[in-house]
Amino acid sequence: MSKTSQLRILHATLVSLALMVPMILGAQNVTMDVRNVSVQEAVTILQSQGNYTIVINADDVDLQKRISVSAKDAPLSDVLSQIFVGQNLDFAVTGNTVSVTRSRPAPQPAASKVAFRGVVIDENGEALIGASIVDMKSGKYALTDGKGAFSFDKLNFPVVLTVSYLGFEDQDFEVTGRESQPFAFVMTQENNVLDELVVVGYGTQKRVNLTGAVSVIDGKELNFRPVTKTAMAIQGADPSLIITNSSGSIDGTNYSINVRGKLSLNSGSPLILVDGIESSLTQVNPNDIESISVLKDASACAVYGAKASAGVILITTKSGSAGDAKITYNGRLSISSNTTSTDFMTCGYDYVTLTTDFYKTFKGYGAWTYSDEQMQMLYDRRNDVKEDPTRPWVIPDETGTYTYVYLGNFDWYGFVFNRTRPETEHNVTVRGGTDKARYYASARYLYREGLFAGDAQDTYDSFSLRAKMDANITPWLKYATNVSLERTQYKWGGFWEMDGSTGYVSQGILWNVTQNVGPNLVPYNPDGTINMYPGFMADATSPLMSGRAGAFLDGRNRNSNLNNYWTWTNRFTAHIARGLDFITDYTYRRRDRRANFRSLPTANSYDNINKRLYSGNGLTGGLFTNGSVYDFTREYRYFQDGTVANAYFSYNDTFGDHHVAATLGGNYDDYYGSSITIQQKGSLSDALSYINMANGEIE
Repeated sequence: MSKTSQLRILHATLVSLALMVPMILGAQNVTMDVRNVSVQEAVTILQSQGNYTIVINADDVDLQKRISVSAKDAPLSDVLSQIFVGQNLDFAVTGNTVSVTRSRPAPQPAASKVAFRGVVIDENGEALIGASIVDMKSGKYALTDGKGAFSFDKLNFPVVLTVSYLGFEDQDFEVTGRESQPFAFVMTQENNVLDELVVVGYGTQKRVNLTGAVSVIDGKELNFRPVTKTAMAIQGADPSLIITNSSGSIDGTNYSINVRGKLSLNSGSPLILVDGIESSLTQVNPNDIESISVLKDASACAVYGAKASAGVILITTKSGSAGDAKITYNGRLSISSNTTSTDFMTCGYDYVTLTTDFYKTFKGYGAWTYSDEQMQMLYDRRNDVKEDPTRPWVIPDETGTYTYVYLGNFDWYGFVFNRTRPETEHNVTVRGGTDKARYYASARYLYREGLFAGDAQDTYDSFSLRAKMDANITPWLKYATNVSLERTQYKWGGFWEMDGSTGYVSQGILWNVTQNVGPNLVPYNPDGTINMYPGFMADATSPLMSGRAGAFLDGRNRNSNLNNYWTWTNRFTAHIARGLDFITDYTYRRRDRRANFRSLPTANSYDNINKRLYSGNGLTGGLFTNGSVYDFTREYRYFQDGTVANAYFSYNDTFGDHHVAATLGGNYDDYYGSSITIQQKGSLSDALSYINMANGEIE
């Protein structure tokens, strides 16, 4: 039998479930000197030198591993350690039998809950700030601080911690709790980071070839954030983006954004492009975002001109992919609450006493004209959370000075504002296609309730739709289309000028509704009229809520702001030669806005001239007006039509170690806008807020 045949027979024997190799070893030591042989060959050589039997489980041993052995008159255990080096095996000698088995892990201690501290670093030992560490089993997570450190109060050991950081591969680390702390988690940078395609200008480049200051935000990061506004989603995703919300308006339009801070005292905002079309962050569903590129330096001006002087934010939305149709749905219901305490004073007696003491110190006289007897009645009611029929909060004024005396413990904040506000969102996407044609479609519905309660309730509805398709018409010609639609409506009650910026000079409704209100006062009188001038105020020269109480409380003043915005882009890409493409596209965009405002004088029961209160609305002084509150309907309409056309050549190729990229083309951007505002007194119906119902003087 040849030597080759002998080795094959030996290999077949070794890989059996339990291999027994007879060996004539005796008690003497072993001498062996071989280089770059397999484990199988080393065992065969060792076979000729002894009188032992070696038992091996073939599943535990790599027989083809290449090893070297150098031993001179050495113990058998040393030779076996060299043959099976790096295979984590144990050797046991019983008489003339040697057993080779895989090492068993040391017994794990019982699960325990203790504190754990760690630090996340890269391969150079640099701290990674903002890395996330998650215990997927329990859901506990932590973020690293400015020194890359993090800690957990309690963990069930042993535990697997998943560490994630942008630009690095996600890694799982198993910790037992016996490690020295803080334990270092060393992250490995992604191998494909430099090959990542980055959207820049009118094309893409590999990150390794970038020379300008460009950062990229992956859309997957945004999908994990429980927000419904794109401006909120990207906040903190890139350190160079500074986003400021100027108000808490639920329509999400009151924000400002800049890149790397302000360039000057009058610097503008960065240019925002969505799939190459100028837009705003409010018109983008964050669930549709594939990636965001932020161009931060002056090189952006070479492509986009003066508009890019404050930077450029390029948003690329998701597209279709080849494969079976995939339908996904995600929904969310959340309830937002105030971040500061709203536990304001609701005891009328305490409020009157406190403000009177302040007035006496500040002005030399009290804030209220309550008599001692009336103060005693306030004191008697100080613990009434709800009105007790035996101790009513509004009683007739027996002195004849006013019609009513107000003795309440009223929660004005809870009456005017919502302490909790629901919000719901629903997203549906469809994606699929073939190698020749791919499609993507998404739809979202969003509903929010705002800060105001009661008749002044404000709500926000939004519906958005996006549909994309790209197809290979020929091997050298591609076609793509992109349609997006957004429809939003913001409704609110009360005074038509919600934020004080529409017309009349004001500090805004939030400031107005806090004026001249106290827990001793109530909004409505027993006769059903609105409490406009409550009386008993030492300086009662201004009505309740700065005159906004009537519009805020009577329920007839309804206002709305409706916006429609849609775009349609068609793009052709022709492949001319290696690395050279010609791209042309045309976009039509349309924006419509309609705002309706309704203002009505409010029925009240106080004649400020004669300092008398009246019941009913037919008497002189029964309708409150201070010049800004009267019966009128206002309507504002605006539309904008625009077209955008691009045509350019794009060259991108690599020659050995050299990369060449160039873009040459032109852009045409044109739009036409028109707006009209009409205001007319009177209306055929108090319940309708349409200008065609008005029948009075046009203003």
